[in-house]
Amino acid sequence: MAAEQNSFYQLRGWYTIRSDLMAIWEMSVYRISNRALRFVSSLIAGMVIATTVLAAPFETLPSFDASAVLGPKAAGSNYKVTSPIRTDGLVRTYNLETPYGQFRVEGDSFFQMRLKELAAIEALSKVEDTKTFRDSFQKSLKAPVNFVGDAITKPVETVERTVSGVGRLFGRVASGVRNVGKSPDNMAQALLGVSSAKREIAIGLGVDPYTDFKPLAERLERAAQASAVGGLTVKGLFLLVPGGAGLAVSSASSASNVADLVRERTPSELRDINRSKLTRAVGGKRSIGLFLDNRNYTPADQTIIAEALFKLRQVRNVNAFLVRAAGIAERSQAVFMRVRAAMLARHHRDVEPFSEFVTIAGIPFCRSNDGKTIGVFPIDDLVWTERTAGLVSRVSGELDSAGQNKGVELFITGKATKLSKKELQKFNWSIVEQVTW
Repeated sequence: MAAEQNSFYQLRGWYTIRSDLMAIWEMSVYRISNRALRFVSSLIAGMVIATTVLAAPFETLPSFDASAVLGPKAAGSNYKVTSPIRTDGLVRTYNLETPYGQFRVEGDSFFQMRLKELAAIEALSKVEDTKTFRDSFQKSLKAPVNFVGDAITKPVETVERTVSGVGRLFGRVASGVRNVGKSPDNMAQALLGVSSAKREIAIGLGVDPYTDFKPLAERLERAAQASAVGGLTVKGLFLLVPGGAGLAVSSASSASNVADLVRERTPSELRDINRSKLTRAVGGKRSIGLFLDNRNYTPADQTIIAEALFKLRQVRNVNAFLVRAAGIAERSQAVFMRVRAAMLARHHRDVEPFSEFVTIAGIPFCRSNDGKTIGVFPIDDLVWTERTAGLVSRVSGELDSAGQNKGVELFITGKATKLSKKELQKFNWSIVEQVTW
């Protein structure tokens, strides 16, 4: 009872402070210029929010047992997820032990993509054990050009960090853009059909032909070489895959039209198609070139994002999203932005249409026709940490300062802790969990 009384008096004291601050604000309306009024309004909103944040408790970041969280997916024929699985309060970090090395994967979406890639590796490894494949591959080695390894990127390395790449994406400073090359295919591969065969094999296995996962990229190269140069047709190769047909189509090619584009078009052709769609969505903005030159995205990633933004072309200021997407500097962030773009397009179509994009605290949110602010994110675990509280307070503070705070609706793919839900309510935020897309 004493604790409840203390909580009551603390709450009552807080509202007294808030009332006093609002009274000061109202008096200021009659005494200062519009410019000064905006400054004072922002200052008071910041004081109110800061008081709320400081009064709130923060949670310790949880960790999870791999078997408890993933069940049968905790281990497979060619991988094991080591415990504990950690979270930075937004996304989980998975450490994979495989015969090909150890890999760190940030985010549920990225992890599910890696599982599909590991399954594709397993299938291709079994194909490589057959005499038919070995004969075709040996024949291809007699070709005058050595193809293997030309388009393989560096593998993901295991690096210890306290905050994920996605977590850093929610920082206020945009990352730089790396401009390296325009196409992952080389001329010889294209002319002899290796590139085309690789795309067809990858899409059939439900993976990205331009994957950054080196163990898979190597096998796709060998399979494509055996097919295009060694005489083993793609159809014949798939007959060697255990179980017959290819794997289920992954999120990298979830929309059939995107899968068809990635399979049938070269990276250069995809670039032209994506530029055209993005131009129709955002106009002739510099961000288009920066986005298309950002090698943290694969051509398939860019095609998915371009398609999603094209579907959002009637929404004002779509360029706010593209600017943020163009500025990412890590692969995990690229996957996050790709998934988020697909989620936004689906939300706009199936849940509630957006009227515009607005950048708040450096993050592109959306606004509904009735003025609500909407955030749609592939967040795995929303934990009420000091960083989470600070981000929420900055967003609310900027909305208050602009006189546009009609509440924030947050949609996430994962779950929020009880404390997060409680604290979000104090800021007039609502949350919808376990959103599918």
